[in-house]
Amino acid sequence: MGKRAVKFLKSLISKIRRASVRVRSALDAYSEKITPKSKVKQAFFIPSFPFVVMLAVFAACAAVGVESSRECPPSTLLHLAVPAFREHPSECRELPLVADLPSVALGVTSTLAVTLYLTLVRRLSRLQRDLVASGLVRPEKFKVGKLAEKLERLNGEIRLGRLVKVVLLAVSAIGSGYLYWAAYKGGRAFSDLSEISRDHPSEDVLRASWWANYTEHPLLAATWIAVGTIGVYFAAKQAYIYQKILMFSIRSRKHWVFQYVPRDRDDDFGWKPVGDVNAMVYLGFLNFTVSLFAVAYILQGAPGKSGNTVIGVMALVGIWANLGIVLALLWVMVKNHRKIIIRKRAEVKRRLLERGDGAVVSRGPSAGERDFSYLSVQGKLLYEAPRWYPLRGRLRPLLSVAPGLFAFYKAGAELIKLIQ
Repeated sequence: MGKRAVKFLKSLISKIRRASVRVRSALDAYSEKITPKSKVKQAFFIPSFPFVVMLAVFAACAAVGVESSRECPPSTLLHLAVPAFREHPSECRELPLVADLPSVALGVTSTLAVTLYLTLVRRLSRLQRDLVASGLVRPEKFKVGKLAEKLERLNGEIRLGRLVKVVLLAVSAIGSGYLYWAAYKGGRAFSDLSEISRDHPSEDVLRASWWANYTEHPLLAATWIAVGTIGVYFAAKQAYIYQKILMFSIRSRKHWVFQYVPRDRDDDFGWKPVGDVNAMVYLGFLNFTVSLFAVAYILQGAPGKSGNTVIGVMALVGIWANLGIVLALLWVMVKNHRKIIIRKRAEVKRRLLERGDGAVVSRGPSAGERDFSYLSVQGKLLYEAPRWYPLRGRLRPLLSVAPGLFAFYKAGAELIKLIQ
């Protein structure tokens, strides 16, 4: 009986281990299973989750009658930013969901962080295969050598352990809870709404009518915190991946060997897969900037100077995480593309001189003449090729750093307030 029990326990432990491995593999690959492959479908996938979540929040608010108000339309708080649009005093005596623009903005950016993260992971998982397909990197470079070793290490490092995920989720919940407390206790929405309303209702009256007031609507307040937790959690995971990619770009810069891809084969000279990853980084940076603006508005009325500190730290972290990876990817692409063009121009020029000196004239085009003609065409294409930015859309690199300028501004403004 004892041997049977021991055998049964061993078998049970073995099954549990195999099941845990399968579950872990499924969790590690969930981004590839959820996120569609094509970029067209990804364009619909990215806003789908924010739309569904915010629609569910609206439905929950509608169930208790705090989703909207005729006297307090969505444009009410927007008039604070553009006073010229306000033709008459507001009639607001409550703050429903659709009029709470800072909370709505945070809800959208928090849920958008989820699909941006999943799409980024999906595109990173296909980057190696797409670079080979574009002709920019030879397949053997990803199989042996220092580059292959560093890529394998990167794939393992970007996946957080279970304990780290649990701790990160707890920290995200605490951060979202603090933000809710700041919005409830000292949110500027109540003071600003009181100022622009005709009867100037007190902040306490507006706070009591807030759609996410925890004393009147505890489930909606919990939803506010939960959505914020999701946003902080996935934004932190995205920032973590950014840092790993940044360090990988720096450490492996000497091990990349890029090939020339002519423009007649690819308008982006083979760099389109990198551009696809860049596009997700741009969107993530823009999403961070919008959330920073909303958080800054909420925390400006927080008790003490805690709000200013959080805004300043958040801006600096965002600059380091987002702007760093943007500049790193641009640097890798521009520097290596320039090297490729210079090297290829020198090679084509040398071969043209050799073929021109030794060309044999005959009735039909010989192999040497055909080669000479091909090299002439390639030389012209190389002459027309840009030497600094290979992707189409020359304004993109400038627009990509625009959110960083705003983050610098907010960080500096809040840190100056702390000093004063």
